[in-house]
Amino acid sequence: MGQMQTQTQTSKFETIASWIVPIAALAAVIAWFIIAPEGALGKLDAIGYAVCHRIDERSFQINDRQLPLCARCTGEFYAAGIALIFQAVVSGRRSKLPSRGILAMLVLFFLAFGIDGSNSYLYLLKQTSGGLEQIPNLYIPNNTLRLFTGSGMGIALAAILFPVVNQTLWHSWITAPRSNGSNSASSPRSSPPSTCSS
Repeated sequence: MGQMQTQTQTSKFETIASWIVPIAALAAVIAWFIIAPEGALGKLDAIGYAVCHRIDERSFQINDRQLPLCARCTGEFYAAGIALIFQAVVSGRRSKLPSRGILAMLVLFFLAFGIDGSNSYLYLLKQTSGGLEQIPNLYIPNNTLRLFTGSGMGIALAAILFPVVNQTLWHSWITAPRSNGSNSASSPRSSPPSTCSS
């Protein structure tokens, strides 16, 4: 009897939450559109400020208008978005992590991102605060390098994030490589058994 009441209460809670959460999310989005700066570029700038420093000299400009993200973040977010979309179309529910060779390449992308970012930050500190002139820069940083190293990092993030998200979202996922261009030949793998008792 007590277990039945608990299940009824849980299902009522799930029903209420299934309505409240989307309504609250929609209300938050509408409120954001009302209070965010005017125009599409103003709203993109508001999003950019949430995730990026947006230093003018480190950002690309179009007709003297700074883009919403710096060069490094532009490469990182666009490359990650394109790579995630590509994997979703090509890979479906496949959730196997990349091979060792690809992982080695992704580690190189990560190292290039870290080295270029550290060198660029040191250059910024030398320009703004002084006192660090005795530490040499590896090279003079520029926006093109920032774009490319950010793109490499975006690809690395997407390559790791996609299989992890697939393993989280689906009850079963596919680990076998694609054969004959279809998912049907791939073998599904069940998720680890739940430790919860129901």
